Parts: sequence; C-alpha cells; structure tokens
Amino acid sequence: MSNKITLHLNLKGLREFWQLDCCLAYKDDRSRLPNAEEIKKLLELKSWNQEQAANLVGVSKETMKKWCLKTESKGNRKIPYAAWALLLIYSGKVVNDKVILDLLSNKPDE
Repeated sequence: MSNKITLHLNLKGLREFWQLDCCLAYKDDRSRLPNAEEIKKLLELKSWNQEQAANLVGVSKETMKKWCLKTESKGNRKIPYAAWALLLIYSGKVVNDKVILDLLSNKPDE
C-alpha cells in the first residue's frame, strides 16, 4: 500500500476516532477519559509507539504503558485529562474541534 493511500486511511480513521466521547471538549457533558483501547487506537492511527507518545506528553515510557494496560490489568492507571488533551492536540484534533477553538478565543470572565 502506498504512503499516500495509508495517509488517507489514517486521516479517515482519525476523523472517525475523533467522534468518540473521549475526544469531546472537556466542557461537553458527554466527555469522558479514554480507556486503554482508545489510547492504543490513537497511537496506532498516528503511527506512534508508546515511547514516542510518552515523549510528546512528557512522561516516562513506563507511565504510558500503564495507561495502555487493560482496566482489569494490575498496574493500570487512568490517563490524566491534561496528557490526553496533549495527545489529541498532537493528533490534530484541536484544529478540527470548533468547540475548543471557541473556548480558546473567549476572554476570561472578569
């Protein structure tokens, strides 16, 4: 499969992935943190390994590994919202998320 076709499939997959509740803006009532499978899916769609993803959010490879363990696995940890938001930003989600762009453009209440 050519790189151009692979890139198109990944973009299509990312657009579908970004529709999940775990990719909604924090302010949205339906928003939730991702499970391990969703974290791994994002990494797969972006062709990132756990070490690359860990470097993007400033954590150790071991921490990323714990976030990617199944919920029932010993050592599993929930990914903090800030780390998940960074992964979504690096994946290109923020550019495509009007809700987040609107929030960023609003002035704080005085």
